[in-house]
Amino acid sequence: MEVFRSPSPHELYRHQLDALNSYGSEVVVRGLRTKELLDVATVIEKPDRRVHIVPGRWANPFLALSEALHILGGRHDVASLLPYNKHILNFSDDGVDLYGAYGRRIKDQIPHILNRLRADPNDRRAILSIWEDRDLDADTKDPPCNDIVAFKLREDRLYMTIFNRSNDLHWGLYAVNLPTFSILQEYLAARLQVQL
Repeated sequence: MEVFRSPSPHELYRHQLDALNSYGSEVVVRGLRTKELLDVATVIEKPDRRVHIVPGRWANPFLALSEALHILGGRHDVASLLPYNKHILNFSDDGVDLYGAYGRRIKDQIPHILNRLRADPNDRRAILSIWEDRDLDADTKDPPCNDIVAFKLREDRLYMTIFNRSNDLHWGLYAVNLPTFSILQEYLAARLQVQL
């Protein structure tokens, strides 16, 4: 496994982009040619450094904030994200809902995470399950990319590990997922009264 570790998302992005361009494997997925790195871990040592903006590349930090609120609110509608990203319609099967929206999948699990970690700070079963059996054969534009989110409370800090089936370096990981999930992590840390 290759581990990319830094407190800076800018540095991580640069190193991962170099690795992808240097030795990433070319594959064709859904008819599109792409490059991938297998067995990669990205360790962001300072998750509150969540905004990564590359000059010349469109990025909207308000989209990440709205996605985080979408998750915490248990939402799955396109309309609430549309003001921040008109391309979100490309991921909806019907123009109304997002099949793989994380909010409706995990909102009801969040109290269980908090309860488990309050009852036993060393618990290792504080897991948010995003992927569902029905996703295996779903004919959708929006299968969930992030599938499991694990939390551990150690030395008064909340650690978060995300397992994905797929994650786009440019638009997924650094534009949306890092800021969105780090806001979720910070929210849970605040509720638990611990540090990131």
